[in-house]
Amino acid sequence: MPARMTSRERLWAAMRHEPVDKVPCSPRLGVALNILYDDHATDATTLALRAASPDQLDLDPHFVVSSGVPNVVYSTSDSTAGLGDVRISLDVEDDGGCDLITRHIQTPAGDLREVLRKPKPGHPEYGLGPNPAHIERLVKGPDDLGPLRYLVPDPARCDVAAAYHRTEERVGDDGLATVCVRSPLDHQAGSVRGIKGLMVDYYEDRGFFDELLRLFFDKMMAETTALLERGVKVIFGSWYFTSLSVGWSPALFREVFLPMIQAHVALVHAYDAVYDYYDDGRVMGIGDMIEAAGVDVFETLTPPPVGDAHLAQLKGRIGDRVCLKGYGDLLYVIKRGTPADVEAMVRHAMDVAAPGSGFIFGTSDSIREGTPRENIRTYFDAARRYGQMH
Repeated sequence: MPARMTSRERLWAAMRHEPVDKVPCSPRLGVALNILYDDHATDATTLALRAASPDQLDLDPHFVVSSGVPNVVYSTSDSTAGLGDVRISLDVEDDGGCDLITRHIQTPAGDLREVLRKPKPGHPEYGLGPNPAHIERLVKGPDDLGPLRYLVPDPARCDVAAAYHRTEERVGDDGLATVCVRSPLDHQAGSVRGIKGLMVDYYEDRGFFDELLRLFFDKMMAETTALLERGVKVIFGSWYFTSLSVGWSPALFREVFLPMIQAHVALVHAYDAVYDYYDDGRVMGIGDMIEAAGVDVFETLTPPPVGDAHLAQLKGRIGDRVCLKGYGDLLYVIKRGTPADVEAMVRHAMDVAAPGSGFIFGTSDSIREGTPRENIRTYFDAARRYGQMH
């Protein structure tokens, strides 16, 4: 067993299936630290670094930061950062607890319009960080592809990887910075067209479907190349809009999405960087495909009833080649269960997935508001107790 590692060393070793002194504990924290420290004013990075100190939690924090390339198509603002000859104007109407926002977008190839309902601050009934609801989608059909191309920012116009380098410098050995790059669907084609629209297009207008996805695939690859050229070492690939939980079949996933994943992973590996694949839905039907794509880290392994991850099966099928990350049930165990339930879950995860390294214990998504403080404490205490390597 290696000597005591820093959080950074421990996470890197686990991702590469190298020996670790203990299983890294790196959940998606959400508001967990605000609950533990009763502190909603301090920024999340400061709280995480405080919590990761030796006398606090068993925490090896990872920090998912923005690429620096604006996502203009998933926005409620009039910003045109990173774009060329584009104008955006907003009409905002009061709609009770929400604002009704109409975005008018003018491009040299024509105009686009969308209508969104965005919850106002101070309305907890809409949840933590709620996404705006689409009343009218930006893309109605093939004629909108021309104008849409003008809404893809040029990385050369953007401050690419700046947030990553700031975070790396600030965190040092006490954690790991990763950069989120959205898949062609995640808050891209899936937002401008909608998942239902895309599913219909696949069968009724395959040419349009392919062209729309190709536009955002090219954006993903250009954005990733710019990040890698600037020294980014971990790409957090966001693919949950392509999850089987959304309704895509394994056969369609293999045909349409797997080649995109393979190309993205190959690009990242060409720069000797690590690929962390994120899907917080059902994963048992795609695990072998994810391994075949060469993915380094596979998360979040959401267990039933929300997901379908069977940790022992995944460990046996792909765990010697893919680092498994996540698993902790944030809703039915960490939030709604007892401390005994939490401890049993942690012990099971460590017993099943820790042997041989290649496991990072985390959660199935961000720990939520309303989670009992005692359960959060138990989660970290149990990770410290059962995650020791012998």
